[in-house]
Amino acid sequence: MRNTFKRISAYIPSPLGRVRVGVLFLLLPFTFNAQTNTFPASGNVGIGTTNPTSKLEVKGEIKSNGLIQTVNPNNPAANLHLSWFNNVARIRIGGDGEGAENGLDIQGIGNKSIMRLLNNGNIGIGVTNPTMKLTVDGSIRNNSFSLSGSNGDLYMKRGNSDTNWKRALVCWDTSLTLNFDGDFSNGVRVMGNKFSVDGNMGIGTDNAAGWKLAVNGNIRAKEIKVETGW
Repeated sequence: MRNTFKRISAYIPSPLGRVRVGVLFLLLPFTFNAQTNTFPASGNVGIGTTNPTSKLEVKGEIKSNGLIQTVNPNNPAANLHLSWFNNVARIRIGGDGEGAENGLDIQGIGNKSIMRLLNNGNIGIGVTNPTMKLTVDGSIRNNSFSLSGSNGDLYMKRGNSDTNWKRALVCWDTSLTLNFDGDFSNGVRVMGNKFSVDGNMGIGTDNAAGWKLAVNGNIRAKEIKVETGW
């Protein structure tokens, strides 16, 4: 970059005659920016803004290579940590050794809870106090559903206060068992091409009237054998 010099001359009257005064200016490019930050001794601090409305307000992006933490002064269990661990991004809720009720709540309009994750690992969608690993208040649409483990249960409940809930016990040994509120021990078992009922069964009727098999309608069979002493 080339610098430019300019000389300005002026004549000032004096007893000795006119005196020439020269002033040398060095013309360099200067850029003047408006103030966008404010760091008062007390009050709010603004970065990128001169009118911060919070203790710290940043107008622009924020980057951190360490922990970002929000602290509840009244309850340390309600802390939120944004960090990383072993090259994995991490969101941690609550403090060390806090109670199981600590959790992360995702809210919508009017502070309505949309999803809640408790510190014990339970997740609730539309539910603020999930009692299972996943509790959903509403309809679920899914392409497939899989249960793993030898003691996997699938519970289907009608209403929040209804004591009569239906249960399907999946893969009990080599069978699929359907039961209603555990009212009979083995329920309805499906085992390949076999079908077994522990109790009374009605076809075309929900009242077997004490019969092991009650059919409300016609029956077609190649053979019916009646015997005692099974």
